[in-house]
Amino acid sequence: MMEQSHDAIFIIRGSQFVFVNDRVSEIAGFSKKELYAMEIWDLLHPDDRERIAGIARNRVQGGAAPHTYVARAINHDGDVRYLEFAATSLTFNGEDATLCSVRDITDRKRSDEALQTAYAELEQKVDERTRELSLLTGNLQNEIAERKRVMDALTASEEKYRSLVEQIRDIVFHINPAGIITYVSPHVLVDLGFSTEQPPKIDIFDRISPPSKEK
Repeated sequence: MMEQSHDAIFIIRGSQFVFVNDRVSEIAGFSKKELYAMEIWDLLHPDDRERIAGIARNRVQGGAAPHTYVARAINHDGDVRYLEFAATSLTFNGEDATLCSVRDITDRKRSDEALQTAYAELEQKVDERTRELSLLTGNLQNEIAERKRVMDALTASEEKYRSLVEQIRDIVFHINPAGIITYVSPHVLVDLGFSTEQPPKIDIFDRISPPSKEK
């Protein structure tokens, strides 16, 4: 059953291999003979050894130890593989030992890492775009404020100009290209008998005497 299992199965006494199935050799890249001359630490990634050693100590001492855990291993070709371990204590040939079932999850792990990297890059792009939009919004608000300031200044200037025109006794008027008077001093409208509330559009030629028109 162990030899037919798709999972790698091995038994270690202490840290020494005392049984390995064919799948262990496939993952590790070492023959069974080579593995029996090795310790589990020879295969585990240096950065994971202390953590796994702590789990093993807790199991032997009867303390709390996870039933499954993930660790990295380095195979014969130097390739790093992610392995999911399930371990339990047992008696093997009359001595205490540990039975381990191992599943290679490298492809799944690398897919997860690629997904996390893509997600992190997406978050970074979103943050960058948010900062850009925030900057554009700030610039737009400044532009709107500046335009409002200019419009307020123009309105104030227009009111000042209108007040000046309405107070002087000179005739001030505006004629469009068609010859229509579109604005005239209020006092002139009063003198001509027009209402200042709704000033009419006056054709200038209607207000010029016939002799003057010919000039």
